[in-house]
Amino acid sequence: MTTKPYPYRRLPTATSIRLLSLYTYKENSPNGICSLDIVDMNENPQFDALSYTWGDPVPEKLRFDIAAQRDYNANQFLGNTPVTGFLCDGVLLKLEPNLHDALIALLMQNSARNIPRQRYWIDALCINQADMEEKSHQIALMGRIYSVAESVIVWLGLQDESGVDALKLIVQLSEFPSDSWESIRKTSVNVKEPSGH
Repeated sequence: MTTKPYPYRRLPTATSIRLLSLYTYKENSPNGICSLDIVDMNENPQFDALSYTWGDPVPEKLRFDIAAQRDYNANQFLGNTPVTGFLCDGVLLKLEPNLHDALIALLMQNSARNIPRQRYWIDALCINQADMEEKSHQIALMGRIYSVAESVIVWLGLQDESGVDALKLIVQLSEFPSDSWESIRKTSVNVKEPSGH
């Protein structure tokens, strides 16, 4: 196993993107648990997009409990692979903790659904972050990428008490009719009308 930078191949067309193929079972891919494949968006590839926060959103006071959950999840699905990395095409990808957690969660979900391989567009991995020209071009395509994805998965981080409360609030808010938002905004204790209106 190597720790060198991932050898990104150049994207051949203006509508080319990379997709991460995530394999549920290691034996399905001799070079690791994932691979990066180049596809053309004009050929209508099927994939999900992942939206998440870069970095580690876990508050300092929760790091110990979250680290234990992170280690347990990783050991269940990755064996001896380092907790902050994924073997991809024979190269160890070093990942931010939040992205690593998201990929583990996707592996767990895919495994529970008996999906041996699923493709994802994930900006940090599917864009060569060291190539400024590619990065600029791919960022300009992000609206299209998210709009043609079969689904957009929003990863808020590993579950903690505040996350559960936030999700409950999101569900409750989604049940309000859209025409109710203006009256809710005006009656909110925390929102004041700007002066001059």
